[in-house]
Amino acid sequence: MDHTFSYRQRHVLPEKLAHALMTAHKGTGASYRQVALLIDIDFGYWRRLTMGERCPSRDVAERIIAVLELDNDLATELRDASVDSGDGWRTKELEARS
Repeated sequence: MDHTFSYRQRHVLPEKLAHALMTAHKGTGASYRQVALLIDIDFGYWRRLTMGERCPSRDVAERIIAVLELDNDLATELRDASVDSGDGWRTKELEARS
């Protein structure tokens, strides 16, 4: 099986980091909707982030860090895992069509 990166592959958070976000979220006592509203993202997207099914943009990562008041180590991990908005497969797919 070929495990090379495909431009259609989605970026996802490492499981440990997703779990840490879930733990930080639970520490707030707020619902998915409440936290998502504070971060200014769709609650379904927030849920997928905490499940490790998606990876946030750098802008969203910064908002998560601020809202959840993440410690420096976790904030650094999230920044390192985040992607530029141009890193997405849709952008690469459009470039490939040009």
